[in-house]
Amino acid sequence: MPGPVRFAILPLILCAGIAHANGAACENGLVAVKDAPEALSARICAAADLAISLFAECGLSLAAPVEVSLRDSIDPPCFGLFHCGERRIELLTPEAMAEGLRGESVFAHVPPLRFFDSVVVHELAHALYDQVDCPFASCMATAEYMAYGYQIDSLTPQDRAPIAGAEGADEPVPRDMINPFIVMMAPDRFATAAWHHLQQREDVCAWRQGIMSGAILFDHENP
Repeated sequence: MPGPVRFAILPLILCAGIAHANGAACENGLVAVKDAPEALSARICAAADLAISLFAECGLSLAAPVEVSLRDSIDPPCFGLFHCGERRIELLTPEAMAEGLRGESVFAHVPPLRFFDSVVVHELAHALYDQVDCPFASCMATAEYMAYGYQIDSLTPQDRAPIAGAEGADEPVPRDMINPFIVMMAPDRFATAAWHHLQQREDVCAWRQGIMSGAILFDHENP
């Protein structure tokens, strides 16, 4: 992707080597965790394993290791931040995420630790899409489409049910709903629209593969 683009999952709206002296390498060989206690490192690795398995269902995979670091705060304020081109993710601690999650958020019903897991998946989906060459200054809408799609897929059936059964869920989602303006101004609306749009595709894997091939884009040169 061109430029120093960063992708974050916002609370107010919503390539290093694998081994590190102050970190722990996950057994999957694709994620290393820094600045996290042992139990939380294990949880991040388990969430990463889930992300990797979800990607593999459509024949997709991370091409290089990703480093994950825990933070008490992130600038700009967000739950998680993927640094494009750097294979690096910053995550808020579960406690900080719980404090920042708004009561009206589409994810408000998800228990804090399971929400934390889903953010790990969201940011690793950004790492996955970072392997695609974006032909524009930014491919925010397409990247967030992939990230929110995988984040919601990663939820338990119980946690996903309120999103799947939301009002209007049976109505076709128009393609123009997937745009960077809605990402920034109404991320919860974007998240649900993106996931429902994806579920309405005849072949979800073919659609995701099309995105990863660069054939499917929701962004434009002049949004």
